[in-house]
Amino acid sequence: MTLSTSDFGAFHAAVHGGRGPFEWQQRLLEKIVADRAWPRVLDLPTGAGKTTCIDVALFALALDATTIGDGAQGASRWSWIVASSWIRSPSAVASSWAR
Repeated sequence: MTLSTSDFGAFHAAVHGGRGPFEWQQRLLEKIVADRAWPRVLDLPTGAGKTTCIDVALFALALDATTIGDGAQGASRWSWIVASSWIRSPSAVASSWAR
């Protein structure tokens, strides 16, 4: 079986109840595969679909596995960093929404 970036939409839909990825998520995968590197920072607002970056990473690793012996260099680890100033208690968030 041959796997390509164009298969990401079907993968995403299978994982997320039929919903395809946002366009930026597809472009991110294509950029990662083309550049063989992740952007230094993904600075996106709440609700933009950042959690799907986990799916992007997994799919990129699957793509990279198809190139073993041909220069495969998938990321062996990555981190998710949230600035502590962004973390609020649930009651503070609910209070700000109510205003």
